[in-house]
Amino acid sequence: MATSSSNNTREDFDPPIVLGGGLFAQDDDDSDDDLLSAQEVEEEARLGQQKSFLFADLNLEVRELGYSATNAAYVWPNGGRLATLLSSGPPRPSPLLLELGSGTGILSIYLRRKGWHVVSSDYDEAAIEENIAHNCRLNDVPHHHVPHTWGTPFPFDLLRARFAAIGDTTRHDVDVVAASDILLYAEQYDNLVDSLGQLFRHAHEAKLARRREKECEEGAAAAEAEGLVVEGTRYGYPVFLLNVARRLKSTPDFFAKMERAGFEIHHLRDVGSNVAITHTRFNSLAPHT
Repeated sequence: MATSSSNNTREDFDPPIVLGGGLFAQDDDDSDDDLLSAQEVEEEARLGQQKSFLFADLNLEVRELGYSATNAAYVWPNGGRLATLLSSGPPRPSPLLLELGSGTGILSIYLRRKGWHVVSSDYDEAAIEENIAHNCRLNDVPHHHVPHTWGTPFPFDLLRARFAAIGDTTRHDVDVVAASDILLYAEQYDNLVDSLGQLFRHAHEAKLARRREKECEEGAAAAEAEGLVVEGTRYGYPVFLLNVARRLKSTPDFFAKMERAGFEIHHLRDVGSNVAITHTRFNSLAPHT
């Protein structure tokens, strides 16, 4: 997610379920004893607060920071809807999944716990990556992250290294891109479309090269040919899974920009308002049931 101002804040969205106190929980006791000094508020913002979240079907520990110019310091609600869609775990062998706009890393952490091969990604800022690494440690999952600011050249060498570090795959390019709550900044849509175009083009070319050279192991080759089945429909790799449960006025503008760039929008039937996005040129097969 890129740095920007926006009229949309977290208070515009439904809060997630939080165990042991909520993000917006109010204390009935308004005594002066509960008031924090300016120094304490600043320290809390720097250090953050660790909270327990019921995320889809798992309880996860996450540290939220007190401030982020990109809104990457908070757990946003709609990631749980995308997590539910993928909660049964990956097909075998697992697709290689890149999450965009990872924020606190909670969706990537959830998917790793479910067996997905996941690399997280967000705006290129040290504080964001450090907080994701911290949250991975809290939940005892490995930390694989690629910093990327939308609209800039994607660091594919670093992405391949991160996928290689997962260990049980010879494929190091993206099969699935996943994201939720990333459409807050309408002025960044062109940059987001650009980054997605880079990812899809690179993944498509890498897969074609492997097939030509016959370097792909049989299981991986079969998985690439089959794609990912979602709600009974098979989507060829690469595919972008996006949650749009809370529609902003600018959401149709994003879809229009994607379609002009050659992407196809497939609205899923699930109640979580997830969409699957493919590309007319860069998919191994057309969606079919």
